Amino acid sequence: SDDRISISRILRSYDRSNAMNLVALAALQAHVRGQANAAPLPATPPGEDINGALPSLLTFGEIDAATADIVYRLNAIGDPEHKVIASMYRHLAHWPPFLALVWERLSPLEGEGRVSAIIETNLAKGRTIAAQLAAHVPQPETRLPDDVIARVNAALDLFIQYAIGRMVPLGSLLRRSFPHGG
Repeated sequence: SDDRISISRILRSYDRSNAMNLVALAALQAHVRGQANAAPLPATPPGEDINGALPSLLTFGEIDAATADIVYRLNAIGDPEHKVIASMYRHLAHWPPFLALVWERLSPLEGEGRVSAIIETNLAKGRTIAAQLAAHVPQPETRLPDDVIARVNAALDLFIQYAIGRMVPLGSLLRRSFPHGG
């Protein structure tokens, strides 16, 4: 029972925070790139509160080899080059059997080529909302040097595409697939 509650809390936390982070970071990037869109923002309910602490985020040194292998296999879904290691899987590494079930749920979707389409659809939607949010970001008083802007954009591209951009739909799918544990 306690494990189900903790797993559910992790899934709900990532589902909520990743979506917000995707839009916020993509809005920053849209603002920097001059891609703001003045269309009205969609109304979005605030979402449910998530109470309680999350278990520790395990390092790979704290995860046994078999579980680390599952984490790496899961991470390759949507990021076969492992450009960014998704923290959600390390958070769930407290429960190796659950990670094995996650693999059984997600790997067929990857094999059918459906994960890439889900990620691209999600990224397009997130970037559309982000461009609308970017229209509300005030202009800074001074412009950053071009080399700094280039490095910021590269970091945002990496994180948006390979971390939260892929984990928003995958995390949401897992949250909806997992019976509420409390």
